Amino acid sequence: MLPAILRVRNGKANILRSLGSVSNFDAEWDTLNIDYEDKIEFVKKILWFGTDVIVVSPIEIKNEVISQLSRSSNG
Repeated sequence: MLPAILRVRNGKANILRSLGSVSNFDAEWDTLNIDYEDKIEFVKKILWFGTDVIVVSPIEIKNEVISQLSRSSNG
């Protein structure tokens, strides 16, 4: 298992929340510490929640999410 840190909008992405430990970040966002095994499947889960999830780390996952979003916005 590999660790990741995500910012999750309050009240959103409950499926992801159930897989990790949540702590308050600020009035709008929580921090989610979560472990994952499969990079591709983890990125798909993150993308499903759109702007309600921000990848803090690892940078490899963050870059892959950004890459996927860029590809989808370019058609």
